[in-house]
Amino acid sequence: MVRVSELLERPAINEAGENLGEVHDIRFSSTDERPTQWTAASLLVGMGGFAARLGYAQGSVSRPAPLGALFGWVSRRGLEIPWDRVVAVRSDCIVVSGTAGDFGHPQEESTGKGDR
Repeated sequence: MVRVSELLERPAINEAGENLGEVHDIRFSSTDERPTQWTAASLLVGMGGFAARLGYAQGSVSRPAPLGALFGWVSRRGLEIPWDRVVAVRSDCIVVSGTAGDFGHPQEESTGKGDR
């Protein structure tokens, strides 16, 4: 079992050693069959992950226009890495399969059932 505190602020790298950025947040999901059981769904990596954590990924946060533009730009530079792409959690980094181009940018959290 891995603790959330072991993942946050740890660098994510791919199997080739490319640094993808630090983990700033983790998304969890549940199912209708087990609504109280949450599992890791994805890692939010890079400064875009930090912006998404603050709610700026899709501009749904009420804010001064310059901050909204800045954090919107930053959020498009982060990566959302699906948990099933995590190969190993080491003491110094998290190893994932794929390259930066394989992953999308963080999106605002869904309000649909099952995503949190």
